[in-house]
Amino acid sequence: MKFDFSKFKYNGKDIMKKINLPSKPTPELAEIIGIMLGDGSLYSYLNYVKNLFEEYFYPYKFSLQELENEFLMIMLK
Repeated sequence: MKFDFSKFKYNGKDIMKKINLPSKPTPELAEIIGIMLGDGSLYSYLNYVKNLFEEYFYPYKFSLQELENEFLMIMLK
């Protein structure tokens, strides 16, 4: 299976940051999708999830912020 990005257009910031899209599914992408679709029980491994996102979506950085009874992960510029 391969992704078809033939109609996708990078903008200037994408080019400057050397953003690349995967050409095929990877175990890391599957894990990220599973996390996003999951039940939200991430408390026990928040730093693992943050690091996974930073590695996969490099050069972007992420910040974890605690709200009342939940955590918010924010993508930083």
